[in-house]
Amino acid sequence: MLITAVICTYNRRELLENQIRAIEAMTLSDSEDFEVIYVDNNSSDGTAEELARLCEGRPRFRFLEETEQGSSAARNRGAQEALGEYIWYLDDDSLTERTALQAYMTALPVWEPDIATGEITPRADTRIPWWFDIKAKQFDAYLARANFGGETRLLEKGHAWGPNMVIRKSTLIRAGGFSQNLGVFGERRGGGEEEELQNRIFQSGGRLL
Repeated sequence: MLITAVICTYNRRELLENQIRAIEAMTLSDSEDFEVIYVDNNSSDGTAEELARLCEGRPRFRFLEETEQGSSAARNRGAQEALGEYIWYLDDDSLTERTALQAYMTALPVWEPDIATGEITPRADTRIPWWFDIKAKQFDAYLARANFGGETRLLEKGHAWGPNMVIRKSTLIRAGGFSQNLGVFGERRGGGEEEELQNRIFQSGGRLL
């Protein structure tokens, strides 16, 4: 199997069905080279029950529960269970573009990167503060916005971001996974785990596509 999409979720029950429908609408979503794993991280809003309902009758979708609180623990658990050569991490509020999977299916076997990413566009319902200058580059991370252009190529600098981040499973395991001291812990916001992991991978010669 080439790609496992791993989606870690916490109290986002109301978003799950639309996300799954967007995933199913992607070209090649029914490929035997693709699967989806949801990791519920101690949700209290009925997320586990909703995932059980939504995954029933969808053979390429499965879900599991990680009781150690934290996005990094949930991501590492998803990686352990993944069958794919590459793990495609998506946020639980991400909506995939129709051609995203096909693009990765085409590029990953050719380029064989350690990490890959693509365009990230804020949803139309993203609320932006009145003081926000959306043209300011330093705020791109806040918006979860990224555009590397239409050409598939290796990048000499930069990082992949959580809403659209692909990591080779063997590279992730060799690097020791996400640091479980960093990230989001339930209602407590945090971060830094994605950049910290990628910096370790890059220091060992990893390549970003």
